[in-house]
Amino acid sequence: MKNITHADKQFFEMFGFLIIRNVLSRPEIKLIEKEYDYGFKKTLEHHSNGFGMRKQFNWSNLNERCPNLCSLPYQKNILRIVKTLMSNKIFPYLCNSNNFNGPATEWHTDQAANTDCFAVKVAFYLDKLDENSGGLRFLPCSHREPLNSDLWDFGLHGSNVKNIKDYQSKSGLEIDQVPSYYCRTNPGDMVIFNLKIWHSSLGGGKNRRNITINYSKYPEKESEREESLDPEKEREESPDTEREKEGSLDTEKERATRRQAIARRTPPPGMRWAEKCRCNEMVNTTLEVESPSEDRREEARKALRRHMQKRLAGAARALIQAGAHKRVLVVGAEVHSTGLDISTEGRDVTVIFGDGAGATLLEAVEAEADGPGVLQIRCHAQGKHARRLWTEGPSSARYPHRIDEQALAEKKHFPHMEGRFVFKHAVTRMPEVLLETLGGASLKLDDVDLFLFHQANLRISEAVAQRLEIPAEKVRN
Repeated sequence: MKNITHADKQFFEMFGFLIIRNVLSRPEIKLIEKEYDYGFKKTLEHHSNGFGMRKQFNWSNLNERCPNLCSLPYQKNILRIVKTLMSNKIFPYLCNSNNFNGPATEWHTDQAANTDCFAVKVAFYLDKLDENSGGLRFLPCSHREPLNSDLWDFGLHGSNVKNIKDYQSKSGLEIDQVPSYYCRTNPGDMVIFNLKIWHSSLGGGKNRRNITINYSKYPEKESEREESLDPEKEREESPDTEREKEGSLDTEKERATRRQAIARRTPPPGMRWAEKCRCNEMVNTTLEVESPSEDRREEARKALRRHMQKRLAGAARALIQAGAHKRVLVVGAEVHSTGLDISTEGRDVTVIFGDGAGATLLEAVEAEADGPGVLQIRCHAQGKHARRLWTEGPSSARYPHRIDEQALAEKKHFPHMEGRFVFKHAVTRMPEVLLETLGGASLKLDDVDLFLFHQANLRISEAVAQRLEIPAEKVRN
């Protein structure tokens, strides 16, 4: 593999894409293909049809059964190329596998025109491809303004279409009528492109396989931070979306109205949301186990509490408060059994954790002074005790590999617990937070008719009830 030159970097910045040959070796490709086949097999167990006219199946590579794919975003050669073309301050936020079975992929971008955050996609195709067999096609320089927005105005985007005829009726052009550069690639070649560049494919057969990794530059300007981290700024639906819902053809007047909306840089609903959500999830749910200062630890605790409150309560409460629904059924389910060590070595954890589900019906009622409602909420976290009950990998802390064969052999991907410490800690902290919550509502233990402790270990619930002298008939487990 050659080194990235200054001319390569200039080419990438100007035209928006670059092909680097032989980044992955044949042995590396074989290992990746094995893990790819495993992921595709598991995906087909749940999905029988691919998305859109591209007939695309898509799944995440962040799986303990796929150590090579998990570590691919941190592979030395790949990182060196991406950093040379972008910046040393980058982070990967997606690593997916894809399988295409349709005849074409419509012209589209992977990032909205008005998004400031600089991000790229790296693609490795596991099959030999060219212009007649589904190889990528790019519109050179279409990541740059004003061309990028002009193509939105032109109406080139054909997302969510079911077939080529449907796409042509919306865009007014056949895919190969758009002047473009097509890629000829072999397994091991790396294609990197700006997420804003317009791209498509044509002539593809069944079972076209690729691996993609998305990298983003760390935001520096305030506008970049807002674009990459704030999922709550939704755009109103454009007339284009309404036409797709109705499934009818455009009149000339309707087409003009649609282009007017696109001229305001309105991306298809879901695209902007999906981009921001992915980045938001990665940032908000990735907390360091160890921080160099107590201030940073406290910041992490506060972030975790805010994150939990928004995720668990925000959507249901918003629907009720907005008057959209009077009642909302909130259902939660979790599967532990597939991630537990069922050998004798893991029995201390495995006997406690299992699969489960629960549901709560929330209903809007007229506010009354002494009526029903949520009186008080308390949420605490102590990150310093993370290693007492945790799953060490896959983890961003294991740079550059989220997990490797040694970690798998040492069972780092299974949960581990210091049972004696966890028991004592829970029996101490649960009464503390219970009394704190009651005090905030100006209530006493005797004022409560029923206690429901969300606790996997029955002995902990019994010990807490005994310590607080709560009668057995007031506790349900």
